[in-house]
Amino acid sequence: MAAFLNFAQALRANAVCPRVDRELIILRSAQLTGCEYVFSHHRGMGLAFGLTSEQVDQLAQWKESPLFNTQQRAILAYSEAMFGPERIDDATFENLSNFYKPREIMELTLTAAFYTGLGQFACALDIQVDLDASDSQYERH
Repeated sequence: MAAFLNFAQALRANAVCPRVDRELIILRSAQLTGCEYVFSHHRGMGLAFGLTSEQVDQLAQWKESPLFNTQQRAILAYSEAMFGPERIDDATFENLSNFYKPREIMELTLTAAFYTGLGQFACALDIQVDLDASDSQYERH
């Protein structure tokens, strides 16, 4: 468990990709894979690092929403491809590459995979969503 938590800390503290972008991919990936535990814990982090509550509320409808810029849309399309049946095609990867260097793409990918894995871990052990998760320390600036 300590190694698992150390990896989470490394993803948070040692990444060069902006935290707001990593929180965006965590939130959308959690939605796509049904990880309510992760989504509830990262909602506050997403807000604290620059997402708006309107953006978080419209994540499931991001394609129709005017609230997301082209860079955010590249992240969201990448997340959907990561967890969709057809996987990531060249066009989706190239679109993301217009905004991020290879290390940042690796960080986005590892982050999404790690936190959806954490959600699956929580589901397998029936770990309940904390009742105060949406009132996280991150929302209290």
